[in-house]
Amino acid sequence: LDDAKMPKHEFFEIEDLDLTQSEDGESPDAKCVVAAFDSAFKRRQEAKSMPNITPWTDHVPGVSCDGASVMSGRREGVVGRVKKVAPWAIYTHGVAHKVELACNVAYKSVEYFANDVDAVCRETCKQVGNQPKAMHHVKSISKSLHQDQFLRLCKLHGIRWQRSLARA
Repeated sequence: LDDAKMPKHEFFEIEDLDLTQSEDGESPDAKCVVAAFDSAFKRRQEAKSMPNITPWTDHVPGVSCDGASVMSGRREGVVGRVKKVAPWAIYTHGVAHKVELACNVAYKSVEYFANDVDAVCRETCKQVGNQPKAMHHVKSISKSLHQDQFLRLCKLHGIRWQRSLARA
């Protein structure tokens, strides 16, 4: 809670998964994701950047994630594992994921974006790729357009299309 006794939302960090914490000791799964939660909370508490609320499962109000079974599975997924130790925890399908899905529908419904912009981005990525000579030409075009920053071209992916499209 913050000073006004309101729930405090805070992004911790991106935590590496320790695959030795998984069921088989080598593959990413819900068990090692929950172990990453434990690790992140312990590190924050040791750094004194959050109050000592050990165990964190006594204070978790809910879990928000995408619909993948490893995350949202009611028995062995992250949601199921959290609910075993915190039965009051509420599961919500991730808002950011829902917004991205809605943006994808909107993007595809505008013919100009769905056909022209998408085709130009994909063809440029395909032609230039990571070829140094082609990249040099693209950078020189960028410079002649007075663009101070040049971002590396990348492939567009359907599942994270919004992020990859913005990067492209």
